[in-house]
Amino acid sequence: MLDLPIADASVGVLACWYVLHHLPDADVARALGEFVRVLRPGGVLLIGGHVGESSTLKTEGYGGSPMRVFVNLRPADYWAAQVRSLGLTIEAHTVFDPDDEHPSHALFARVPVSPSQPV
Repeated sequence: MLDLPIADASVGVLACWYVLHHLPDADVARALGEFVRVLRPGGVLLIGGHVGESSTLKTEGYGGSPMRVFVNLRPADYWAAQVRSLGLTIEAHTVFDPDDEHPSHALFARVPVSPSQPV
């Protein structure tokens, strides 16, 4: 997701679900920038996943399988700010189970269309 082999402005919809929390802080803007690069005007971005404020190393997967993956939880507002900073318009953003131990979010945004651009 840091170097998508996809032409600029060629994708109508891009969904990234429960993945971005594995990126280190230094790579978040690059990944989101790649998403925006490949989306055409009027294109839709859907991201979602775990939210919070912690960073941990996960060493055991579901079912007890060994693994080594970082989980970098960030607040839902962080994701909204990142998406807005890239010029997208947020059409919907919600946090699921905000009082739960493991809340999640879904953010639906769109690449703006200028009056002279076809959709």
